[in-house]
Amino acid sequence: MGKHLDLLEGELRDGRSFVCGATFTLGDVSWMAIFERLNEVDWIDLFLGDGQRPKVAVYWGRLKERPSYAVALSERGEIHVKALRDLREAKRSSSKLRLQLEGR
Repeated sequence: MGKHLDLLEGELRDGRSFVCGATFTLGDVSWMAIFERLNEVDWIDLFLGDGQRPKVAVYWGRLKERPSYAVALSERGEIHVKALRDLREAKRSSSKLRLQLEGR
């Protein structure tokens, strides 16, 4: 994942708003899904924290601001929400589990 995000960081260095330039495209939708999965398992900080990949961090913020993002995420079921909450809590309460999952 880090290598892919490094490539994206390089692409975004020219100041573009989205992966293909100024226009939101299906490529950005694909990245939205990837970032959301990283967010769900509490790995955003692992890949974007501490100033890593600052262009990607700004891009992720831009994607989250889109109205379509909020609409797409409003359809999560109760089991999905509980599973994500339980995973985050398990990682917070067990440094050993976090290490096994994240390698840090």
